Amino acid sequence: LLDSVPAQATVAKYDVAWKQYGVEPIAEFVIAAAFQWTYRLSLTSRRFTSCAFGTGAPSECPSDSSLTAHPTLMNKTMGVLGYGSIGQAVAKRASALGMKILATR
Repeated sequence: LLDSVPAQATVAKYDVAWKQYGVEPIAEFVIAAAFQWTYRLSLTSRRFTSCAFGTGAPSECPSDSSLTAHPTLMNKTMGVLGYGSIGQAVAKRASALGMKILATR
């Protein structure tokens, strides 16, 4: 596929400072994905919504503690494959959450 694209066009498209525009959003996306994976945010949101606005609300709702109890990211280990600009930004954020970091270049 890239054989049909002139090399200069490819470089011109991507040599704009991806380091300025790509690192932070990607690092934040990785942390958001860790929250989604750990907390099951989509499922929890649906449970809250169905409880709050369902036909049997609030009498058929589970207890508050069962809706809000979840594991935390603190003390979990995050593996970072590639410790370049993006990997370092991810590690910095994960470390701020109390996670242990294992990284490789």
